[in-house]
Amino acid sequence: MADSAEQTLPDFHNPPVVETFLSAQFETLEAMNAVHFGLSAQRVRGQFPQTQEHPALDPVIEPFDVKPQTRPESFSFLRACHSPSGCGS
Repeated sequence: MADSAEQTLPDFHNPPVVETFLSAQFETLEAMNAVHFGLSAQRVRGQFPQTQEHPALDPVIEPFDVKPQTRPESFSFLRACHSPSGCGS
């Protein structure tokens, strides 16, 4: 018999992705530039026709051997573009 919580949850055949629960960061790729990104985008354009560009995230590293310190939250506002043909500046 299914758990009562499982019975009340919706069942999506193609669930929407609305949150991130895991983040991974890597060292900067010094030799990668805009041309490489363009070539990569060209290969997957058929599968992912819509794109969005956002500023790079600041590195966040969580050390587990030190006590966490509080710091003020930071916010930034981005202009969203939902046009299939792209948005100009």
